[in-house]
Amino acid sequence: RIYAGAERQFILLAEHLYQLKDVNVTLIDSDVGVISKNLKHLVGLKVITYIPGSKIVINNSVVILPASYMFTIGCMFDFVRCDVRYWFLSPFNLPNMYAALKFKGVMASITRNFCKALYLKKLKKSENQLYFMHKDTKNMIESFYGVNFSGHTMSLLVDLSQPDDLLGWNDYKKGVFAWIGRLDKGVKSIPVKRLLYDLKTLNKFELHIIGDGDGASALKNI
Repeated sequence: RIYAGAERQFILLAEHLYQLKDVNVTLIDSDVGVISKNLKHLVGLKVITYIPGSKIVINNSVVILPASYMFTIGCMFDFVRCDVRYWFLSPFNLPNMYAALKFKGVMASITRNFCKALYLKKLKKSENQLYFMHKDTKNMIESFYGVNFSGHTMSLLVDLSQPDDLLGWNDYKKGVFAWIGRLDKGVKSIPVKRLLYDLKTLNKFELHIIGDGDGASALKNI
């Protein structure tokens, strides 16, 4: 329901597939339309709005879904002769991993052990359908579940429509870093906090944060 990293990746994926010959691209979006609003420039792109409580029937298609949908697709879609692929855009795409890190004590233990066994069975059954954004994402999920997955590793999609002056930028100075992304609270803020702590070990550095969010104020106290 917000425009963030995952939504941006699906926008870039749709734009790439749209350019391919003999490929008919259909986007399924919520009624908020975050992704479809950013794809209005793709003339003729078919958009289906998902209505909560309904089911969408998909035939003879390659279907790419966020991995978080793996355990809810039965109440949202009916697939007929489809190749369904689950895309891990983040290590926290699975709600039980997010909850296990967010909760403390007994709740964390219950979430980790009970949900872990429940989710692992489905993951192993579907492991050839798993696509991981990056090797680090795959490694983190494998470490959490204590198993190895045979799923595919891919790269981050990037926007190549940058202005020429940015593409040719080479004014590099040692000790200058940038963080691009939404600043959330809780476990989602761990990566940028870790970056700040690591950078503080340097004698001199500049960190430019391009983004904002509820977790911004907490970073100022580090």
